[in-house]
Amino acid sequence: SIIISLIVPDIVSLLPLLYFLIIVFVSILNNQLDNIFNNICMTLFGSIWIIFTLTHFLLFKTVENGTGLLILIGFSVAIADICAFCFGKIFYLLNIGITYTIADRISPHKTYTGTLGNMVGAVLGVLVFASLNAQISLNMLVYLGICIGISSVLGDLSESMIKRFSEVKDSSDSIPGHGGFLDRLDSLFIVIIVCYYFIVVSHIKIIFSFF
Repeated sequence: SIIISLIVPDIVSLLPLLYFLIIVFVSILNNQLDNIFNNICMTLFGSIWIIFTLTHFLLFKTVENGTGLLILIGFSVAIADICAFCFGKIFYLLNIGITYTIADRISPHKTYTGTLGNMVGAVLGVLVFASLNAQISLNMLVYLGICIGISSVLGDLSESMIKRFSEVKDSSDSIPGHGGFLDRLDSLFIVIIVCYYFIVVSHIKIIFSFF
């Protein structure tokens, strides 16, 4: 995936098909029927969810000022997480909206108020960072912030879904107090791919004079 994204980035969208062909080919050679479809589905999901999405980090080299965009995205995701936590705590203390969870079986503490805070934080993060000399319309900045906010929540819930299925609290204990690397990167898995195609489709040109 890395080689393809660096040498022939135009065909990166075909990677999921390549994963599918490889997985089916290996499964046939393995010649085992026990849980074969579960194994195929889980491997394909993991390949797309982790490998395919993270490959888009490399595709930002094909976008004008890609380095600045990646830093903007990382900054906005961090602010979004902080605002989601603050909104959740504030509304919890006020006893407002705390019973309205998005998917209580997957993530019992993920509420709509926290999601609102996530989107507000993402938009705020984009506006603050872009104010440092980014030449782009206010409307497009807000749209980009909303995309980051929504997709970061989806990324977080995606990993929560996998952890609940696996009956574990954290993806690993590699980062004490924070779980594993997946717990730190889960939001970016969805954010990076949504932002990349949003930028490509909308032909946004964000110019940072300091990058």
